[in-house]
Amino acid sequence: MAIHLTGQFRILRYRFSEMCDIENRMNEKDEKQMQMRHVYGIYETFKKYFWRIEIGLENYRQKLDDYYRSNLCFFQIVVLCYVGVCYFCFDNIFCIMAIHLTGQFRILQYRFSEMCDIENRMSEKDEKSMQTRHVYRIYETFKKYVRQHQALINYCKELENVYTMITLGQVLVFSILICLFGYQVLLAKASAARRSIFVFLLIGAMSLLFMFTYSCDGVIEHSDNVATGSYSALWTIMPIDKYGKMLRNGTVMVIKRSRRVCCLTAYGFFPVSLETYTTVGIILETNAIHILLCVNTKQTNVPTNPRLFITLTAFNPYIADISALSAYAKIIMGQ
Repeated sequence: MAIHLTGQFRILRYRFSEMCDIENRMNEKDEKQMQMRHVYGIYETFKKYFWRIEIGLENYRQKLDDYYRSNLCFFQIVVLCYVGVCYFCFDNIFCIMAIHLTGQFRILQYRFSEMCDIENRMSEKDEKSMQTRHVYRIYETFKKYVRQHQALINYCKELENVYTMITLGQVLVFSILICLFGYQVLLAKASAARRSIFVFLLIGAMSLLFMFTYSCDGVIEHSDNVATGSYSALWTIMPIDKYGKMLRNGTVMVIKRSRRVCCLTAYGFFPVSLETYTTVGIILETNAIHILLCVNTKQTNVPTNPRLFITLTAFNPYIADISALSAYAKIIMGQ
C-alpha cells in the first residue's frame, strides 16, 4: 500500500513538472497569444492534480485506519504471547525441570531402600539359600540404580551449565525488587492505593523468588537423601560372598557420592536454596527496621549512611528491640 502511494506521488510529480510545458503544442508564431490561450487549461489541470492529492491522501488515511483497526487486536494478541513467553517461560521451565530432578532423586531413594527387600518373594524355609540365590540379581539391580544415579548427576550438571547465569540474574533482580517494593510500602506519605499496588508487587516478587529457591532446595535435599535410602537397604542380611562384598562396597561408594550434594548455583557464587530466600527476607526486615528507626527519631528523610546500613544488616539477628537498635544507631552515627 505504501509502495503504491509512492508510485502515485512520483507520477503526480512528473505531471506537475510537465503541466506548463506547451512548447511542443505551439504551432503559432505569437507565443504570447498561445500562452494566454492555454493558461486557463493549465489552471484547470492544476486544480485536478491538487484534488487528486487530497483524495489520494484521504483514501490512504482511511484505508490505513481500517487496516490497523481490523488487525490491531490480532497484533496485540501475538505480541502478548511473545511477551508472556519471554517473561514466564524461562522461570517455569527451570522450576519444572528442577522439580522433575527432585522427583527422580526421590524415586531413586525409594528404589535403593527397597532393593534388598526379598521377604515377599521368599517361599522356601531356608532363608540363607534364598539370599544366596538372589544376591547376584540384587547386585545387578544395584548396578542399574547406580547408572540411574550417574545419569541424574549429569542431568543436574547440564541444568547448572544452562541456567547458572539466568539464576544469578533472577536472584539479584528479585532481591532488588523486593527491597524497593518493601521500601515503597513502608513510606509514611504514600496513599492507600499506591501502597496496595506495591504490596501486591511485593507478594508477586517474593512468590517468584520462593518458587525459584524452593525448586533448587529440593534438589539439594533429595540428592542428599539418596545416601539415606541406600543405607536403609537390607544389605546387612546379604551373605558375605563375592557379590555380597561387591554390594557392600558399592553401597559405601553411593553413600560417599551422595554426601556431595547436587546443587544449582548462581554462576558459581553461591548455591541457591531456601537459605537464599531467608537471607533476602532478613535484608528486607533490616530495611524496614532502618525506616522505622528514622521515623521514630523524627527524621523527615531516610539517611543514606552506608556504615549504618551495613552494621544494621550484620547485627540485625542479634538486635531485636527497636529501642536498643535506635541507641546503637545513634552511637554509630556519632550522636
